[in-house]
Amino acid sequence: MPFRFGGLGLTDELPIYINFPLIKSSDICKKRFKIVATGDPQPYSNNEVGYVRDSFAKELAQMEDLEAVLVEGDLMGDDLSLFPRFKRIMSLANAPQYYAPGNHDLDSMLLVTTL
Repeated sequence: MPFRFGGLGLTDELPIYINFPLIKSSDICKKRFKIVATGDPQPYSNNEVGYVRDSFAKELAQMEDLEAVLVEGDLMGDDLSLFPRFKRIMSLANAPQYYAPGNHDLDSMLLVTTL
């Protein structure tokens, strides 16, 4: 069955191990850092993605010392075609962004019925 938004593309064969090394940073002694964590923006239309742009993303863009943005669960309201625009708008934050999908972010299979 086809996926509503195309599913994930094929990847190459995975190696036996995938290692994420720790790298010493010049900021190792930093005592404070600023991140923004939020959840459930869940826009259901392009119009609602515009609300994210005009409110939340605008506030993030004004934060000069922001080091990361974490957006948790239900990034979209069941329409993954809005996600590319959402990510472009959120990039106004000019900080690394990490997304944790929720149940409204699944690429469900289309159910095709015949009469």
